Amino acid sequence: MNKTYDLVIIGAGPAGLASAIYSVRYNLKTLVVGEVVGGQMTEVNLVENYPGVPKISGIELGQRMFDQARELGMEFLGESVETITKHLDNSSFQIATSTGKTFTAKSLLVTSGTEPKRLEVENEKRLRGRGISYCITCDGPLFKNKTVAVLGGGDAAVTGAVELASYAKQVYLIHRRADFRAKPSFVEMAKAKPNVTFLVPNGISKVDGTARLENVTLETPVNGQNLLALDGLFVEIGSRPATTLTNQLGLAKDFYNFVVVGEDQSTSVPGVFAAGDITTGSNKMRQITTATAEGTIASQTAYHYIQSLRSPLSQLSPLSLHINPTKCAGCGLCV
Repeated sequence: MNKTYDLVIIGAGPAGLASAIYSVRYNLKTLVVGEVVGGQMTEVNLVENYPGVPKISGIELGQRMFDQARELGMEFLGESVETITKHLDNSSFQIATSTGKTFTAKSLLVTSGTEPKRLEVENEKRLRGRGISYCITCDGPLFKNKTVAVLGGGDAAVTGAVELASYAKQVYLIHRRADFRAKPSFVEMAKAKPNVTFLVPNGISKVDGTARLENVTLETPVNGQNLLALDGLFVEIGSRPATTLTNQLGLAKDFYNFVVVGEDQSTSVPGVFAAGDITTGSNKMRQITTATAEGTIASQTAYHYIQSLRSPLSQLSPLSLHINPTKCAGCGLCV
């Protein structure tokens, strides 16, 4: 049966779940579609900057948000969205999932976030899932008493190295510069671990192995050797926006493919909103707090949009529901 929803939220991270909490309270029939409850937040070992919660794992924080939204009335589908097409009357969207399920949305909120950047070196694709991982929280426990390396210099890489140190035999932290983007306190935590070795400045030019990862080739020799034997490699060098669905929808994006949004989280396509890491909003901070804020704002904008569909008179109201290069005459609200 092809159900119809007032709002379909793509992505179950902090932006999507925060929006769901608000949208169901606006009495919008709301469906969240996402493969991972909590999204990329689940990859954060320790969250210490979420207001009111001094210390919590990303997995637990995501689960709490999910449980709250579910209790309020959110529907959830643990799959990925494959295609989105706009109906001919331009008033709704047809959505198909990875398992062939279909449903209709009167409005959409895209919170699909970003996807990890790849090394783009020889043999990487072949060894993904065979020693090469892009999620320390997901796969780290599989390497108990093994020798592993983390490539990257941000918070995720450094805190990931600290996490790995609790069960791996040896952890190498490889970064192309001697200084780190990570918070100094995180770097000091890593340095305090006796089984964490810093290889900086350095990089990886090749990965190799037969059935699984066996070694990597360092750009700069260590103790006269370029080959470094490893059981596992965790690539933490950043991420890029997921563009498959945003391309299908024809959303306006910036040079780096982040979705351009207005102050109300509206996009260039009426009825489509975006929130979280995938957008140009929140001064590009891309934090859990900014994602939840954007999701909250988007739910209010979606509510006004749905109201405009339900009541013809409300369509005369100067709502900022789309992005224009110049302000509408007399409107003053459009971006």
